[in-house]
Amino acid sequence: MLSGWLPSSMSKFNFLSFLDLSYNNFSGRIPSSTQLQSLPTSAFVGNPALCGPPLPQTCPTDEKPMDGGVKCNQQYEDEFWRWFKPSMEVGLAFGFLGALALKLNDPWKHICFLLFNYMKVLLKNLKDYLLSIAAALCLVITMN
Repeated sequence: MLSGWLPSSMSKFNFLSFLDLSYNNFSGRIPSSTQLQSLPTSAFVGNPALCGPPLPQTCPTDEKPMDGGVKCNQQYEDEFWRWFKPSMEVGLAFGFLGALALKLNDPWKHICFLLFNYMKVLLKNLKDYLLSIAAALCLVITMN
């Protein structure tokens, strides 16, 4: 008695005229191929955990969503596109007004660039700290 799953390489069989896998302990999906799926269902009898064509048992991953699922997904997609354009317009307006304010107002420009410079230094220090931790971990791993 054989057991386990049918390997996907079985789908590459050519010129297969007869194959009887009945009354074994196979499980999982029957690999997709014209050769295996053209076999009669009697070739797979006695393998209760086997699923997929040509057997009438569908695999758990083959179950189709209920009609409500498709309608629900469509509703979420419609909702997304309904809000997408206004969000893009608001973002564009704020970006344009922000750039214009920095161009026209020197004190804001100075404060903004000081903030960006501070963030750059902060991120560089964080990067250096994380790299030193990674180097220490590599050293500990290589010592063991």
